[in-house]
Amino acid sequence: MAKEHTKVKNLFLRLLKKHLKKVLTEEAGPALIKKILDQYELELYGIAAATDPTAPEYWVNEFTELLYADLEETMKITGKGFSFGLGDKEALGYLSRPLSTESQDVLKTFSFILEGNVGEYAWITPDLYEAKRGPGSWDPDWGRFGLGFLIPEEEFYLEGWDAYASFDSVRFGFSGEPPKDIFFNAYADFDWTPYIVKAVEGAAKELKGKSI
Repeated sequence: MAKEHTKVKNLFLRLLKKHLKKVLTEEAGPALIKKILDQYELELYGIAAATDPTAPEYWVNEFTELLYADLEETMKITGKGFSFGLGDKEALGYLSRPLSTESQDVLKTFSFILEGNVGEYAWITPDLYEAKRGPGSWDPDWGRFGLGFLIPEEEFYLEGWDAYASFDSVRFGFSGEPPKDIFFNAYADFDWTPYIVKAVEGAAKELKGKSI
């Protein structure tokens, strides 16, 4: 009897893992990603200037793709529970301190934004660069996506950029912004219960239909 009970228990656990993975991948994960994207819009839109190519508004599709990749690649289901790495710090470049103000990787640029910035920064465009350095001086491989780079306010004045543009007109919108914890805020009130219940019920129903 004990042997039969153990057999049923082990089969149920295998089925539960299968149903958990399905529910997490197809329902719970996408629902959580939607909440993260809602926070992304709430906390990040409208801060950077429309002329800044690193403004989060422009990169929501890439960010969404990263979240789904994280969901698929980091999901782990064990006998003790489940986990996945939405907002994985390594994928976003959080672990590559100091964060580069000239990164070409848009997803790593988010780490510069999400971690918050102490101090003020100017966004130097190719046009502004060539106004100061001369026509043809800009290399399209420079800066972020070939569209510009950030410099601290003190360097902006020390290097004489203010002779060609006011600091206010080229100020990086996320200068002095505090950290944006969009992941924590999305997770905070996310209810896993209906998804876990659905996985348990699905596993139980499948078990019932099997011959042990």
